[in-house]
Amino acid sequence: MASPVLRSVHVYPVKSLAAHTSGEAAVEPWG
Repeated sequence: MASPVLRSVHVYPVKSLAAHTSGEAAVEPWG
């Protein structure tokens, strides 16, 4: 139960960070 929730919460910041580091190109491979 906590696994999927934690994953979703961790994916959001990771996506934002990747987008800020490499731009939209980093958001594509992340999904």
